[in-house]
Amino acid sequence: MAEAGLRVLISEVQAVKESLGRILEDVERFLNEPYDETTKAIKVGYKLASLYTAAEDLFRSVARYFENTVEDLTRWHRELLWRMSLAVEGVRREVISRESFQLLDELRRFRHFFAHAYDVDLDFERIAYLARKTLKQKDLLMGDLEGFQRFLLDLLEQR
Repeated sequence: MAEAGLRVLISEVQAVKESLGRILEDVERFLNEPYDETTKAIKVGYKLASLYTAAEDLFRSVARYFENTVEDLTRWHRELLWRMSLAVEGVRREVISRESFQLLDELRRFRHFFAHAYDVDLDFERIAYLARKTLKQKDLLMGDLEGFQRFLLDLLEQR
């Protein structure tokens, strides 16, 4: 585990935390702006899908750095997310808590639906529910990422 790679990963965690913060601000703003429900569903849905994609991209970097390969390519999105909720003894601590895993898994399923909903009317109330749930758990998710970043910084100090 090269020092340069560790420094890059620490920077990636920081960048994703900042991105997630901006995305969540947009979600909150779009929920409260006076758009019609169809426009709000599209805007909020896009941001929720983007939020999950940003988290998943970080998780792929973590997996690459710590050599956690995903075996089942048919279910790699879920397997990657699940692995991030596990501490790997002697390798790394968990990246996210069980509660964050549950939220992100719901966002993962939503992103899949959103990306493949070609001819479907989006249900604003369902999207708003998921958005509010995500906003309510923002501190938990950000705290998990902060804790993982501290773990990485401690690793760096040990070198």
